[in-house]
Amino acid sequence: MKKCFAMVVSVLWVTGSVSMAQITNPIPYADTYESDKYAVGSNLVGTVWQGVTGTSLAVVTNLTYTPTAGYPVTNANHFQVMAFSDGPITNEFNGTSLTTVALDTMIKPMFAEPPSGSQMEAVSNSQVSLYIGTNGYVNVYHGVLASTIPGTPDSTQWTELTSGAQISSGSWCRLTLVMNYDTSVAPIAMFKVLVNGNLISAPNGYPGADVSTGATGGPWFISPKWDDANLALHRIVLSGSGMLDDMVVTTNSITYAAAEQYATNGVPIQWMLDRGMNTNGTYTTYDQLALGDWDNDGAPTWTERLAGTDPTNETSKLVIISSTIVNGFPVLKWIGTTNAMNPYNIQWSSNLTIISGWTTITSGLPRGDSTHSTNEVTLPAAPYTPAFLRVTVTN
Repeated sequence: MKKCFAMVVSVLWVTGSVSMAQITNPIPYADTYESDKYAVGSNLVGTVWQGVTGTSLAVVTNLTYTPTAGYPVTNANHFQVMAFSDGPITNEFNGTSLTTVALDTMIKPMFAEPPSGSQMEAVSNSQVSLYIGTNGYVNVYHGVLASTIPGTPDSTQWTELTSGAQISSGSWCRLTLVMNYDTSVAPIAMFKVLVNGNLISAPNGYPGADVSTGATGGPWFISPKWDDANLALHRIVLSGSGMLDDMVVTTNSITYAAAEQYATNGVPIQWMLDRGMNTNGTYTTYDQLALGDWDNDGAPTWTERLAGTDPTNETSKLVIISSTIVNGFPVLKWIGTTNAMNPYNIQWSSNLTIISGWTTITSGLPRGDSTHSTNEVTLPAAPYTPAFLRVTVTN
């Protein structure tokens, strides 16, 4: 039996009525679903894609979007995508004798519950199966070895990939799967997953595309099913509902756009990584990391990003250190840096109980010249007594 790759985007189910594709595509292969090949409204089932006659849909539709990590096919227009629904659809490939094969595609998935019952029949006959859980994380089905001795996996299991790979509901993501069929070390096919160019690892993954080192954590997983005499990528299955664009099957290396990846409140993930901040037992996602207080100074990470302070230094935070009167004018000092995203603003109020009672005195103020320095400004005389002052940074 040919082993297929199954991408589970809603509910995984495969029946005997699914027809096999009449066309077997060579690798490399690419399809952008653009107007040079397809008219809007075209149903691709019965052409390159195959499904249940009269029910399965793979309809080309108008849609534009902005990808986070770039498109798999860069030298093409991106005005049309494929929307699929109503049962599994398949695409056949001839991957015989290829050592490394990558599937790189844009996908807007429907979140799904774990496959169960008869749905698991298709999973058990696939080299790779995955679905996007209701929390936005990719889940992969893989084999597990009890030791580093090559051979049939002792068991199989689902693993949720939570290391920086959360997908927002209703959003597009760039999903990449790399299959390795090199049997020189062990007769075991292995795969790894990337989401928006981020290589996803898990404790039961392997550091390399072999099993000799043991599952010490890494991006490579053992394929749960393979055939030693037919170890190749032969079929891609899309089940459930979703949208697809720019599907590429290739033996080439995959490159990604250099666009920054962002956590909540606009905090660049790389900005946190550059400062030694990463997901851990306390902060399991980058969104939690952005909302958390890494250095326990009372200022969440996202506010320190705006203020230009150091989120790993408890003495570096946006704070007023003195307010004095010099020659009748208020002089304000606060900690800040040249790295603030936006200018500092100074505001005053006569009543702290009135939330909307703050008036901006000045903005766009000069900053200090180090990562933890003092800023100072002389302000005009306060129009009332008492006068309360505050420093703000606006996103």
